[in-house]
Amino acid sequence: MRRVVECADLSAAEALKQARAADIQVRIDGEALVLEASAPPPPELLEPLVRYKTDILKLLRCGNDRWSSEDWQNFFEERAAVAEHCGRMTREAAEASALSCCVTDGCAETLLDPCLVFAQLAV
Repeated sequence: MRRVVECADLSAAEALKQARAADIQVRIDGEALVLEASAPPPPELLEPLVRYKTDILKLLRCGNDRWSSEDWQNFFEERAAVAEHCGRMTREAAEASALSCCVTDGCAETLLDPCLVFAQLAV
């Protein structure tokens, strides 16, 4: 069974990706998101985390799969490189295509719930 990827899923994953890029660690404690950073995060990074809190909690609560975070990152990077170079896409379009591939093909091949893919890619 394939799940339709909703905009909120992509936005939650992107919010987590941006937090990670800014060296902000995000974890859950009950129904709360706990942020750990060396300096107070700027409001433009906090706003999406607040807006997509429910979706982020769902992503972070996903169970463990058979692939490590490194496996998923390599899978994603490989798909993005192929789309960028062979498909002559911009990097942004190639990454969007790779994410779609991870969610649809990756889930079908490994029999995973799509939220596991997002959690592995985004965190």
